[in-house]
Amino acid sequence: MLTFIIISSPSLTKNSKKKGVASSKRKKQAKLKRMIASVRKQQIKAEGNEGEARFAAMQLIDDPQGFAEMLFKKLKEGAQAFETKMLLLQVVSRVVGLHQLILLNFYPFLQRYIQPNQRDVRLYFLLVF
Repeated sequence: MLTFIIISSPSLTKNSKKKGVASSKRKKQAKLKRMIASVRKQQIKAEGNEGEARFAAMQLIDDPQGFAEMLFKKLKEGAQAFETKMLLLQVVSRVVGLHQLILLNFYPFLQRYIQPNQRDVRLYFLLVF
């Protein structure tokens, strides 16, 4: 007589399918997280408050015109290293752009640095716009 041992098929299929279900579930959850993140980014861009959050400290400057003029005066003296000048230019340009100031001779001063052989020319274009 032949005896057959019956192995329960649900236990076999449960273990064999578990990997596929779990991995596809993880993929779907990851895709959902990416979609939620992209929707949040789009909402933030639509609100237009991203600039305010980045420059919150610059908005609290008591006298932005005087502050920008003082930094520009220090910049014109030219006793700093190149990297320090770049940082000062960035601060002055952000204050001018944020508060919509008119700073005389600032853009002609920037023209001096926008040359083909100048270091970090791409950073100067960021200062202008």
